[in-house]
Amino acid sequence: MAARSTNVVQVLRRIAVLATATCALWSAGSAHAAGARSTPDQKTRIADLQAVCTPQVLGKAVARVSPTMTVGEIPNILQRLTSGVIVAAAIPGGARYVPAAGKIPAYCEFTGTFVTNVKTGKTAHYIATLPQAWNGKYLQFGCGGNCGHVRTIEDYSNPHAMEGYPLDPLVRGYATFGTDGGHDSSNSFWAVTPEGKPNQDAIEDWAWRAAKKLAVAGKQATVNIYELATGRRREIERAYFNGAGGGGRDVLIAATRYPQEFDGIIAGDPVLDPAGLGMYLIGMGLGQIRSQGAYVPDYLLARVNGVVKARCDGKDGLVDDIIQNPAACDFRADRDLPRCDGTQAVTRCFTAEQIRTLSVAMSAVTDENGAIVHPGVSIGEFYLPHETFKLKPWPKDIAAAEPYPPGGPMHGLWSLGEPVLRYMAFADVPGYTHRSLFRFEDGTKGQVDSYHAVVPAKMAALAAERTKSARVDPPERLAKFIRRDGKLLIWLGLADRMLSPYGMVNYYRKAASRFGGYDALQKNVRLFGLPGVSEGRGDGPGPKNFDSLTAMEDWVERGQAPETMLATLYDVDDPEAIVGKQATRTMPLCMYPAMARYRGTGDINEAKNWSCLAGDRSMLAVGEAGRLAGVQE
Repeated sequence: MAARSTNVVQVLRRIAVLATATCALWSAGSAHAAGARSTPDQKTRIADLQAVCTPQVLGKAVARVSPTMTVGEIPNILQRLTSGVIVAAAIPGGARYVPAAGKIPAYCEFTGTFVTNVKTGKTAHYIATLPQAWNGKYLQFGCGGNCGHVRTIEDYSNPHAMEGYPLDPLVRGYATFGTDGGHDSSNSFWAVTPEGKPNQDAIEDWAWRAAKKLAVAGKQATVNIYELATGRRREIERAYFNGAGGGGRDVLIAATRYPQEFDGIIAGDPVLDPAGLGMYLIGMGLGQIRSQGAYVPDYLLARVNGVVKARCDGKDGLVDDIIQNPAACDFRADRDLPRCDGTQAVTRCFTAEQIRTLSVAMSAVTDENGAIVHPGVSIGEFYLPHETFKLKPWPKDIAAAEPYPPGGPMHGLWSLGEPVLRYMAFADVPGYTHRSLFRFEDGTKGQVDSYHAVVPAKMAALAAERTKSARVDPPERLAKFIRRDGKLLIWLGLADRMLSPYGMVNYYRKAASRFGGYDALQKNVRLFGLPGVSEGRGDGPGPKNFDSLTAMEDWVERGQAPETMLATLYDVDDPEAIVGKQATRTMPLCMYPAMARYRGTGDINEAKNWSCLAGDRSMLAVGEAGRLAGVQE
């Protein structure tokens, strides 16, 4: 009992710290304080939220939900501490009341399960957070990576110091829900049955079904709980869905498969094709262990960035350590990196094997006919991929058929491709190993003529077919969402070290072609690039903190479409530490295909000295870097 009391005290202390910092934010008049205008409606205020926030009372309210929903303790919650460390922490009994502290309202956080497949009895977990005073709106969060967990509101509402501030949706009065996609991600075996076959029930949950079922159940649960607690029924007035990475995939699928559920959707760095991404990530890893000499140490990775910046930083009109359009960069590793010839220090040059390793990472994966299977990463901040690019832990035997045996420790991004390729796509392929899928060679067909990873067209087609339910639908299927006047806001880290921005760039270009050009498409679908920013940790020299939720509210509720979004850079990366801090740089994020332009005078670190010009098409330019990475003109 003492341990439980200690945990409660720690939670309250953490909320108090956030509340104090958030008070400073609102009083400081930050650009993001605009979010405060969405104040909770006092007419839907629960007088005694603590009495309501129990498994018994909440369970009574959700018992009327269809699909079936229950309240209870779940094991796979991830919680971000003030130190930035992410830990697993269950909510005892499944419900937790947190009293008000400063600007942070009192809220109820609870967990449980809901049925995703009535025929099989399959369930998924969820987490929900309800403020004491509700604004009538519903906000669902997508799940990152291959999912398998839920996150507390602190982490969901501000995953990497990029979108808004901690607990901001609560301050606005949103009811929020998120799901684990129907499995526990402690290992990759969730995607396979005990007989070694793809677990289709679990795969369908992860692919789309759990998020769809939660969109229905979560809204019903919200309405029922506030009705039970206040005696007045209020229907959902606006519904939004926000996710990045794997969660970005979730929300884009919602726009095409159940567009009626959401008024506005925010997709950040979305994974469009999990199997294709798996081929790129595992191919990049195998490219590093082709031989002992293929290894690229950290000091050389950092040197790559200097070479790229020297060639490309000034091409956007200003040398400021940020490449506005990395795809337009005229750079290729096999031509521009300094080669060792025996006269230079090894810290300042690259061997032929090392250059090939880097080329694999920078280039698209293709099939033997030259068709692009998945784009390569951006070179906007290539030094950033230290922990992405570099295998960790290093395999014990780089020549082994299985450098990372199934079920054992593996590099983080290798683990993203593992369940998709091994268990969903190729579970019944005799003798399959990841190594057997790839070969590495200079391109002789198609646009990728650099040294890159190649997979058989037959295997790429098989993977695409078997994972089609998890792939984002082609852009023409946005038609229904657009017809009902839904709003879709997409953002991309243009220096992404994990998830190539170029798949989404290709998608958006196709969408513009399908829906009558960029001006027509932008009535409902807008894309914003973040130059110099990586999605993985939101790091890099580019301003990265922006308020997409306010932009979406203005668009949906006030008819004010976002022409630009203000992005801010702070001198700290901790999402909880940025509150109340002074900005070190601000910049407008331009609507694609426009590019931010320096006006020529004034402090380059102030957004007022930058502009996004109407009719600008600068982001459509493609150079060697974009061509080799798979940008399709």
